[in-house]
Amino acid sequence: MKITVIFPSVKIFMSQTRNKEWATRWIQHGIALPIAYAKKNGLTVDLIDVRRLRNWDEYAKRVSEYDALCFSVNSIDYYVYLECLKRAKEVNPKATVIVGGIHPTIKLSDFIKDSRVDYIIQKEGEIAFVNLLKQISSGKKDIPRVQVGEPVELDSVPYIDRDLWEKEYPWGLDFSGKPPFVTILTSRACLRNCFFCQPCARLMFGNVERRRSIDNVIGELRSLDEKYHFRSWMVHDDGFLQNLDWCKGFIRLFKEEFGSRPFIIQSRPDYPVRCKEIIPELRSIGLEWAILGFESGSDNVLKFLRKGTTRQMNLEAARNLRENGVKVFANIMFGVPTETREDIDLTMSMVREMEPDHFSPATYSPYPGSYLHDYCKERNLILTEHSPRDLGEHKIKGIDYEYIQKRVDEYRHSRAPIRYFLYNISPPPIRHFLYNIHRKVWAYR
Repeated sequence: MKITVIFPSVKIFMSQTRNKEWATRWIQHGIALPIAYAKKNGLTVDLIDVRRLRNWDEYAKRVSEYDALCFSVNSIDYYVYLECLKRAKEVNPKATVIVGGIHPTIKLSDFIKDSRVDYIIQKEGEIAFVNLLKQISSGKKDIPRVQVGEPVELDSVPYIDRDLWEKEYPWGLDFSGKPPFVTILTSRACLRNCFFCQPCARLMFGNVERRRSIDNVIGELRSLDEKYHFRSWMVHDDGFLQNLDWCKGFIRLFKEEFGSRPFIIQSRPDYPVRCKEIIPELRSIGLEWAILGFESGSDNVLKFLRKGTTRQMNLEAARNLRENGVKVFANIMFGVPTETREDIDLTMSMVREMEPDHFSPATYSPYPGSYLHDYCKERNLILTEHSPRDLGEHKIKGIDYEYIQKRVDEYRHSRAPIRYFLYNISPPPIRHFLYNIHRKVWAYR
């Protein structure tokens, strides 16, 4: 049986666009890990990453070759998945269709009534994916249509096959780290209770943090060094700093093995405050960027979001990082229910005081699976469930999106008026020309 996993990303057909330097290169570890586990168990599994295709003709040719088409579906990608499924069944109607991922886990109703879908995997996919494929291959009858995955021992999952993906690229940040650049995952499960995230994370991964052993992670980095000679890297974990003892042990072994190499982490703002002593240690092995979900500068909004942080904690986290030479990537989420113009102004005043090295504003999108989504649905606030977090599109009722855009534009204009003009007001051909110059400069760094 010929098997492929399909990643139906909203970044579809970007291999020929000006954004290809970053948008097509991120490895989706949630897809790569089940593929690696399947290969460990004797199955041959290919990958079709729609970001890297040119058009629907290429897609149709690729999917026509397989007996089993396995889709990994995030909520943001749901409508792309529907189109991919429709076109796949047109050219390959006899193929067995399996869907898994976050969206089938938290909204089974979107799949259970679709006769084109043969099997649905909920929760973690490694073990269930392998068992299901082996049952199908053996010709077993009466296989349950809905398979509920079970937690896998993380150290038992092989290192992912990076040759299935493009070489990774660390955006266009002011990052001293040069290619080759790699990303890793070290853990599953977040122990916090944010209104816009839970209980989705718990439904997928449970209530207990699970981490790979330090030796296992160092072993993967060692293999990456032997194969690619990586010069910079990133930890994709949302809660990398969640377990301080693990982090300290990892830092010690990383320093012994690799010394110092530029890298990027993601974190909540409270960790650099409550565990500020870990920041110099991380800096000693190359920490250069920290991506933090500050979300808001309004204590009222942060309380509504059950974030467990405050405006002052956000500012202190940025200050602690900057004092240790770590650059701050500030993720801000506007457009939350109950947010007022005063809340927006408080957020922008926090950003001005914080002076992040990179400002990344977004507006809340009511993806299914969170308490906040249910809050919006109960009040009939939802305009769309599958929109990207980017500024622009209206996603829920009662939000002053124009005012948000105005305040963000004012900030960007004040920070870099010439760049603001060139990138936001100038005609598209000029913007594309400038982007290509930036991309070429980066390639030769």
